Amino acid sequence: MAIYFLDNINIAQKITTDLYIINSSKIIEQGKTSQLIRNPINPIVKNMLNYKDEKTQEDLSFYMSQEDNMENIYKYEIEPYHFVWCTWSELNRWINANNVKNKELMSLFIPQNTFQSKGNKTIDNKEPFEETTLINLIDDEDNELRNLNMEKTFNHKIVEKDRCKKWNDMKIFQTHDESKKPFTIILPPPNVTGNLHIGHALDNYISDTIIRFKKLQGYDVLWLPGTDHAGIATQAVVEKKLASQNINKYQLGREEFIKKVWEWVDEYSKNIHNQWQKLGLALDYGFERFTLDDNSNEAVLKVFIELYENGLIYRDKKQ
Repeated sequence: MAIYFLDNINIAQKITTDLYIINSSKIIEQGKTSQLIRNPINPIVKNMLNYKDEKTQEDLSFYMSQEDNMENIYKYEIEPYHFVWCTWSELNRWINANNVKNKELMSLFIPQNTFQSKGNKTIDNKEPFEETTLINLIDDEDNELRNLNMEKTFNHKIVEKDRCKKWNDMKIFQTHDESKKPFTIILPPPNVTGNLHIGHALDNYISDTIIRFKKLQGYDVLWLPGTDHAGIATQAVVEKKLASQNINKYQLGREEFIKKVWEWVDEYSKNIHNQWQKLGLALDYGFERFTLDDNSNEAVLKVFIELYENGLIYRDKKQ
């Protein structure tokens, strides 16, 4: 069993035969991927499939105005293995004799004589449902997605491609509501002496799981990213790099050496940032800090001065 966070049915067709559609932290429709493409019920799913008719847009507008409602939502079987979660009134707006194969459900909404077609043939509730794709949503320019057959091995690149960038563009973890109860985690800042390793990844994924869970619980979450200057360690690796080029820091002078250090910091900060993006972490990059930033230095000085003035720390010679 695997869980993929998808918002594109192009990709869903490629990697899974079963699909859950989730909106505002709640399941709204579930079924075989081909069923949801062939016979979508919820207007959000229809909109994802580019249904632009007037009724779908009206249903979508009404549904979005009620999406915060978490009461009186039930699970209804539309056809075998195809379910929709909604209120009774929403279901009444969406279903008709053409899109519901559950005879018992239809009988509650639709007069019995509408079950009859020409020749008095009734709808067979046990008709076989063939796994076919009736709507091709794949971009012809995307060669990776042209083959609709499910791959034998999972290709993570298809799912992860631009995923974190889209979250950041949508500001999913950068939009805050101060009326909600806050929940904050500070990312332990990695040293800018190199790249992240598997230990960072493990530690970060624990925090990532917690911050997403708290967001689903309704908290205003903030996961604050940053990097640490690691002064002595950074100086050592920069000196080592210069030595490989037969350059001595004393030959450069203080100003030039500091310039080389900042070049190193810029290079590896970008590498770390790209690795965070690769991991898909739910960070608020708008608050990102480096421990030698002017704002960070000012905050440290302010706190130390306050601690000193309050008698909580002192300065003295070592005995």
